[in-house]
Amino acid sequence: SKMGAELDSLADFVNFGVAPPLVIYFWALQDMPSAGWISVLIFAVCCVLRLARFNVVHKSDIEDDDGGYYTGVPSPAGAGLVMMPMFASFAIADAPLVPAGIVCFYMIGIGFLLISRIPTWSFRAMTVSRENVKFLIVGFVFIGAAVLTYAWITLVALSLLYVGLVIWALIAGKAPSKRKKT
Repeated sequence: SKMGAELDSLADFVNFGVAPPLVIYFWALQDMPSAGWISVLIFAVCCVLRLARFNVVHKSDIEDDDGGYYTGVPSPAGAGLVMMPMFASFAIADAPLVPAGIVCFYMIGIGFLLISRIPTWSFRAMTVSRENVKFLIVGFVFIGAAVLTYAWITLVALSLLYVGLVIWALIAGKAPSKRKKT
């Protein structure tokens, strides 16, 4: 329903735009509260703008993705990317803590990726033939087992894989076009 769609966007904003930067703030940015809060707020505003653009585009005659690509990093991926410094610090036991200033700039950078025009691959455009479904299921089981067994290393690897997909889209020149739906 229309009400459900709006509540879904609100839940996405809280889950992907508010909770991850707050976790990062309480993990690494408490020593610089002003800059930390500014970076949290910038990320949250970028996330809400990303979700608003997504909603407006899908309610209008303009398509957001062209050939399986979104415009900008989706908010769930942005939430995962913004958490990557924490994942990496947990994955590498004796690693020094990332300086808070770098974490602030990193969070703002990921926020700008959310509202950017960078083409990012859309998983919903993926089709799997009946013959290959078994491989997809085994792959998901493998990833699930890896997350349960080696959580932090797997989350870092998945984040880096996603960054690689974004870089690949940039290199391949996949610029989404704005066109009318038919």
